[in-house]
Amino acid sequence: MCDSRPPLLSFDQSGLRTSQNPLDGVQLRMRDLQFNNQIERERAELLTRATVAEQQSREQQEYIDTHLTRYDLLSRLQIRQW
Repeated sequence: MCDSRPPLLSFDQSGLRTSQNPLDGVQLRMRDLQFNNQIERERAELLTRATVAEQQSREQQEYIDTHLTRYDLLSRLQIRQW
């Protein structure tokens, strides 16, 4: 059987995909929008996670600095008592 209908998708001279069906363009744009929305959601989630991690890091550094200072002070006091 030989199908004489033109292909739904073809390529122009620059190698870009072209379509004989006008709905294909709409479907491709919808797919692109969905993909872009997914990427944007992932970016926002990663940004939120990075912000939380930075805050936790600052809090941990503050905790270490505070307790290291206390430990240093206590160790100096113990040395003087000996």
